[in-house]
Amino acid sequence: MSEENQHSQEDSTVAPEAQPKVSQRPVRWYRRIGCLLGLLVWLVVMLIPLLFIALAVRQEIVITQGDAPGQVLRIWLINEARHRGLGISTASVHGVAEEDDVCVQTDVRFLLWMGESDPTSYCECYVRAGDSLEFTGATEGQCVP
Repeated sequence: MSEENQHSQEDSTVAPEAQPKVSQRPVRWYRRIGCLLGLLVWLVVMLIPLLFIALAVRQEIVITQGDAPGQVLRIWLINEARHRGLGISTASVHGVAEEDDVCVQTDVRFLLWMGESDPTSYCECYVRAGDSLEFTGATEGQCVP
């Protein structure tokens, strides 16, 4: 055998003690969950400027929450002489004893950086007339069944 062949054979058959050991530690599941939660938080933080841009352009964001009239989540900008900030309203449906009656309670809160305002609630009731709902009345405060 030539000298070159002997060296190449010796290099390829290195003793196991001489090879570096690679750790075969299992990846723990809680590390993966931590990474996913961190990624989710990062994504939410990156989307916050998009929310403010949408509010600046459209002046409000409305998300429908159900089939009843006025059952929406609404966020809007308040730009008045003595009040500046955000208004947030949420609506929830309250059924009345009769199946044809539906009441929608709307809770309105304000996040103001100029001026003051108290949160408020009001209740709008509807009666089913065929395929549509007809307005029957509104009261301030909580819906009472």
